[in-house]
Formats: sequence, C-alpha cells, structure tokens
Amino acid sequence: MKKGLRSFLKAFAIVAFVAAIWVGMALGYALNQSAAMGDLYKIKYGVTGYPQGNVLLVGSSSIQVWQGSARDLSPYHTDNIGISGSVVDDWFPLVDTLIKPFGPVAVVVYVGSNDLHALFRSPEDTAEDVELLIDDIHAALPDAVIYYVSVYTAAATEDLREQDERFNELAKEAMGERGYARFVDTASALTGENGDIRDDIFLSDLVHLNEAGYALWTPAIRDALSLDFES
Repeated sequence: MKKGLRSFLKAFAIVAFVAAIWVGMALGYALNQSAAMGDLYKIKYGVTGYPQGNVLLVGSSSIQVWQGSARDLSPYHTDNIGISGSVVDDWFPLVDTLIKPFGPVAVVVYVGSNDLHALFRSPEDTAEDVELLIDDIHAALPDAVIYYVSVYTAAATEDLREQDERFNELAKEAMGERGYARFVDTASALTGENGDIRDDIFLSDLVHLNEAGYALWTPAIRDALSLDFES
C-alpha cells in the first residue's frame, strides 16, 4: 500500500472516530438534556475558571431563559447555570460537581415546576425532593444562603394552579424550618389585581416569562437578597 494512501486512511479513521464520538455525545444529550447541559457548563468553567463568591442562579428554564438576570440583579454579581427542562432529580449529581465549585455566597433555586407540570408528580413528592436538594446544597455550601423561588402557574398550566399553590405552601413551610434557607414568593407578583393568571407576561408558548414577566419576578428575588446582603 502506498504511503500516501496509508496516510489518507489513517486520517480518515481519525476523523470517523471523532465523528462517532460526537454522534454518541449528541445522542446522549438528546436522551438526557440536563446531564448534557451540566457537562457543557463544566467544560466552559473548567476553561474560564469558576467565578467565586457570587450569587448563583440554578434551576430550570425560568432561570436559563432569564437572559437579563445579570443586568436585572445588578449590582449583585450573579452567575446563571439554569438548565431548561430540568427536574429536581437532575440537580442532585450537580451539587458537588457544578454548584459547589462556584463557592457562592447565595444560591437562588427555581426547580420543581417541571416535576409538577410535565411529570405530573404530586405536590407532596415534589416538595420532599426539593427539601432534600436544598439540604444537599447546604451540606456542600454550609456558609451560603439558599433562596427557593416559588413555582408559578403559567397561563398554559392554569388547570394545575391548585396543586402549585399546595406545593408552594409545603415549600414555604420547609424553608421556614431551615435557618439557611429562604422562601421567595414570586407567584403572587405574577397574578393580576383580582388574582387571575395573566397571559400578557408570557412568551407565545404561554409558559415562559417575557420581559414584562421578569420585570415582575425580579423585585421579589432582589428584595429577598437585600435582607441578607448589601447590594
């Protein structure tokens, strides 16, 4: 076999091998988007370094889609590692490998809505898992204050409002029993004067908040932070 052909075949084999790895990763990401995004964050911050001592935002799409979070919560320094579609269980393996390396002074958590709205888990089961997650974060970061943000009922999930309210009651009670945790009520800020679910504060999917929705969401989180930290 000529040297040129051997070199070509060797190069082709390397390219094919790399392509196979990427295909495998893509399939893995498709099957477990949350794990994939967690890995991508680890790769990113493994290269750039983990910012230290900031306010860390974690949770599902309401966190990830909040593209203006750094601006909205300024002058608090924040890092956003939200993962769309994530449920409570997705975050347990990320506590030590992704959350802890930031060494944050505060962790703002919004997760549980997908458990309730997509997996149709009960408020009781979801609240129990949230408690365990908050305890795990505290064990990893004993000096950090943890802010659990209430689940809101979207215009598209209005039929689930009763269970959302039951879940928030349980979560509020659980956070109140923990000196290192705070319950942040943002759900009431997103309703109209008569208590109705508004449809003008959501994107076209009627699930995710638009800029007007985040403008209502942000003050409750900022006010909660201000009780523990100077801005």
